[in-house]
Amino acid sequence: MGQDHQHDHGNCGCGCGEMPAMIDPELGPYWRDAPATELVCYCGKVSKGAIVEAIQRGAYTLPVIKIMTGACQGKDCEELNPRGRCCSRDIQQLIELYGTRPDLNFA
Repeated sequence: MGQDHQHDHGNCGCGCGEMPAMIDPELGPYWRDAPATELVCYCGKVSKGAIVEAIQRGAYTLPVIKIMTGACQGKDCEELNPRGRCCSRDIQQLIELYGTRPDLNFA
């Protein structure tokens, strides 16, 4: 991982200790149209289908998707991902596209 590895803040899970920028609006149409076999996480070889399945099973956050799928845990994200970045932005976009958070109001 080079010194030019950049995110905006937090923890992306790629080993750099940083968080990706908020969801890129341009990713929505891409991931909506991508086939289930499209790789999201190149380090862990995790497909869009596996991520969407985890979301449908209740994974509404990046940490839970990481546990359920093994995605976003590699250290070679920039080198393996053709977009040259950590897959966490793509996973966040898939959560936005396919996730329906449960209603947490119990009142």
